Amino acid sequence: MLENDRANLTETPEVSSPDGAPHVASSGARLLVVDDEESVRELMAEVLRLEGHHVSVAASGQEALDLWKDNQFDVTFVDLVMPGGMTGLQVVKRIKELAPAADIVVVTGFATIEVAVESMRVGAVDFITKPFSNAHLQLVVSKVLERRKLVRSAAESEHYKRLSRQDGLTGLYNHRFFHQLMDSEVSRAKRFQQRVALLILDLDHFKHLNDSHGHLAGDEVLRQLAELIRNVCRKYDFAARYGGEEFAIISPGNDSSQAAALAERLRSRIEATRFGTSGQDVHLTVSIGIASIPEDAKDKLELIEKADQALYAAKEQGRNRVVCAKEPGNSCA
Repeated sequence: MLENDRANLTETPEVSSPDGAPHVASSGARLLVVDDEESVRELMAEVLRLEGHHVSVAASGQEALDLWKDNQFDVTFVDLVMPGGMTGLQVVKRIKELAPAADIVVVTGFATIEVAVESMRVGAVDFITKPFSNAHLQLVVSKVLERRKLVRSAAESEHYKRLSRQDGLTGLYNHRFFHQLMDSEVSRAKRFQQRVALLILDLDHFKHLNDSHGHLAGDEVLRQLAELIRNVCRKYDFAARYGGEEFAIISPGNDSSQAAALAERLRSRIEATRFGTSGQDVHLTVSIGIASIPEDAKDKLELIEKADQALYAAKEQGRNRVVCAKEPGNSCA
């Protein structure tokens, strides 16, 4: 950096908040400054520390990588031109391999579009050019930290949205979201005069499994069963944990006969599978009831009621079978 830029780096910044009040640094972020010139990295570190950040420094790419292996940094500044060893771009690539979500700002004396494009291509989120003032440096840090905050907020929002619709044990849709899906799929089927089938599955004698092997073993069986259901269903079927050891599958576009084929695949796969728990193989069977719109029902509540009645019939007929609402006295062919 040019000598006269030392004054720029140490001047008092005139950074204000939107309401005109002086900028107050947020509680310290963890920053890393990578530059082979001691005077530059120490000056940058000093300015950033005055803003309340926790700053580490590295004189080479390898030193930076060693620090990254043992620490997580919110923002890393990397000088593009460092003699010997790794170039700045190589350092950026290696850090991104260690931490794909790392936010890296490259520092360069060459303010060209080509440099900016190449920096972004290898994973940098921003770049600053020499010489720069401490106000500029602080602005870049503030912008990157705000971006991190927005990304984290979006990720948390998606995480909690996913939790709100997933069953915590099995990872399938939960009971509440199942009803939302039912409302949507039944409405679509009626609007476009299409079919939609509902399968309700119940594990046979599950209480005996819990009593014999314990509830933890029972939970493990439910997780394994959920994975089996996911693998057998079509990509556009919706599988949910209906409650306890009951599961439900919404099968858009299928009538009862087509849904029965899916149900029979599930029944036979479950019967043939040995579910591992507590070092033992557990044999299970399942009873399945099926109903569909418009064959058996005209709305969501009637569809659930008819599928539930078919499930009850399957239990009454001896379990380990598939029964359709249109012919509850017999197993589906």
